[in-house]
Amino acid sequence: MSQGVHFRGSIPETEKGTLAVVQMSNIDKCSRIDTTRLAKIDFDPKYEKHLLRPGDLLFLGRGLRNTASVIGEGYLSAVPATYFITVRIKHNDILPEYLAVYINLSETQKRIREMARGTTLAVIPMSELAKLEIDVPPLETQRVIVELNQLLSKADEIEKKIQQKRSLLAEATIRCLVG
Repeated sequence: MSQGVHFRGSIPETEKGTLAVVQMSNIDKCSRIDTTRLAKIDFDPKYEKHLLRPGDLLFLGRGLRNTASVIGEGYLSAVPATYFITVRIKHNDILPEYLAVYINLSETQKRIREMARGTTLAVIPMSELAKLEIDVPPLETQRVIVELNQLLSKADEIEKKIQQKRSLLAEATIRCLVG
């Protein structure tokens, strides 16, 4: 585990930066990373130890939503901002995607909130996160859980689109009826 990059003051964005910075605002409500709005900075060797790799888990260690997101394959060169804890799994018996699902479960989130320190801004210390006990089923069960979670996310997206279409249809019908 490692803490994200601490920038003194604001992130030194540059238009032609070659390194992306994952920030809190890049995590959507489904704990996915929105790569379309990442800040770009110039590479500096001091950032090298923070470079994210496929399979890394980004845990949001500050604020009200302490969720986990997985860095996927083909991810561009990026580093996490300071409020993230990067978890790099070193065992072959746990899938990063499963660990993210497990961390994002409401029961696990409740246990994580109990670890929080601070009154104004809740912070989950890395040392506390390291103590979190994880239930690790067999790999095949983990794969099924990950697939189920992906299907549920897709179903949620489809339901939102249906609701938007219903609203548009209702509005168009009312406009036609009104004249």
